[in-house]
Amino acid sequence: MSLDENKAIVRRILNEFWQDGKVNVLDELLADDCVNHEQSNPELRGKKACKEWANGVRLANLQGFPDVEIRAEDFIAEGDKVVKRWVFRGTHSGEYNGIPPTGKTVTMRGVTLYQLAGGKVREMYWNYDVFGLLQQLGVIPAPGQQPAGASA
Repeated sequence: MSLDENKAIVRRILNEFWQDGKVNVLDELLADDCVNHEQSNPELRGKKACKEWANGVRLANLQGFPDVEIRAEDFIAEGDKVVKRWVFRGTHSGEYNGIPPTGKTVTMRGVTLYQLAGGKVREMYWNYDVFGLLQQLGVIPAPGQQPAGASA
């Protein structure tokens, strides 16, 4: 497949799955032997496991940040790989991974590398700033701030 065709596949995952919630598009665009490498979970193998993980993340995002917007800032392709540089924005108005709503608007940036073969995603590598997100929510003190409950 061409570089443009590979980028179009990654764009479809962003637009149709992450933004529009069309879970079944992953059946079409993930390889049966898909492998997901995500920083806070063990390596996931197989289309079913990758699809379940992605949908769980999407639903947790929507629960915690009902107005979530995920926008790609760059798509870079070379060979059989596509890199998507993205930004996540939303208002924390629902529980998110056990964190009660804070009402804070947050921005988190990340990069995902996709390896494709035959028009399907074979591997995904995720890197994003969870630490910064938790600082914005006030769960972890930002540099120069006292931890919650600490005396000066």
